[in-house]
Amino acid sequence: RIPSSTYYDWLKWHPKSRNRRRIKLKELVQVLWQRRKFYGYVQIAKRIRKLLKCRLSDRTIWKVMRELGIQSTMYRKRSKKPTTT
Repeated sequence: RIPSSTYYDWLKWHPKSRNRRRIKLKELVQVLWQRRKFYGYVQIAKRIRKLLKCRLSDRTIWKVMRELGIQSTMYRKRSKKPTTT
């Protein structure tokens, strides 16, 4: 019980090139992150720009990592500084 024009529009639908690129990007980010889990979005973006030789912002990789629910595992050195009393 939907309009016929809606049905025929749905039949002709195909994913946009931006969506296809985003899916490939998600797969690549997942692979790079699994190899080096201490890489953050900046390092992964650098690596992808170097591999694919394409323009890509750090923010795009940040968004993709948020969608995938992954983040870098960074370890910070904790130094015990003297406290004043």
